[in-house]
Amino acid sequence: MFLNRQIRDLAPADPRIASLAADPCPDKLPEIIRMAVDLALRITGLDGEFVDEVLDLLAMGERGGRGVAARERLRILHVALRQEAQAAYEHAGAAGLPAPGHDTEIGRLMLRQEAVVTLRNALDPDLDRAASNALDRAASTD
Repeated sequence: MFLNRQIRDLAPADPRIASLAADPCPDKLPEIIRMAVDLALRITGLDGEFVDEVLDLLAMGERGGRGVAARERLRILHVALRQEAQAAYEHAGAAGLPAPGHDTEIGRLMLRQEAVVTLRNALDPDLDRAASNALDRAASTD
């Protein structure tokens, strides 16, 4: 229902995912969102004071004015990371399409962009949409 196939495939490896996958009802949406965010942040290493602020907003369930402001700041951060990745790509003289991954600076920046989008989606006022989109983007950080 709320968990995509990729996340369900992770269920055997993580008891929290297994518990949610067994009964993904609407009251578990905040936990699903927190899990998606945790996954994206752990994989990409995205951190900092602003990330901590977003995590606090999520913990409080704040999706109103402060959540909207944080989503805008996350959009701006996403653009900055995209520009940084583009500059690194051009500086490296690479050809073809850059690929996200942990083995290059460009790839790591692209994965951090996905983590930022995961956070932005997690703050969506519609919890069902927040969970679905945050999970999709968190899966892109793998």
